[in-house]
Amino acid sequence: MTKNLIDFRLTPKLGHVITLDAQRYVLIDNRLHRRLDGEYTMILTWQSDCATCGNPFTTTSGLVAHTVNRRCAIHKRPGISAKTGRCGRPSYRKGGHHD
Repeated sequence: MTKNLIDFRLTPKLGHVITLDAQRYVLIDNRLHRRLDGEYTMILTWQSDCATCGNPFTTTSGLVAHTVNRRCAIHKRPGISAKTGRCGRPSYRKGGHHD
């Protein structure tokens, strides 16, 4: 079983900061969202800097989340780790090099 990256019991205050794999996320918004089943859930909006280019971007999560986006819309690569990249080697941003 995977540990949750984000696991809040109560909604954190705006400005709350979390750090995941050395990437800083700042809570900039929260809102109630009505799901298709009629239940309400809290959506948190985070601002961070893209793990690839360093430009600011926003991403959302619930109060509990197993994953969180690490890249901006331009560099978004679902299923590919921001830590290692496609070939399993460290990414350029993390100080790695590619042959």
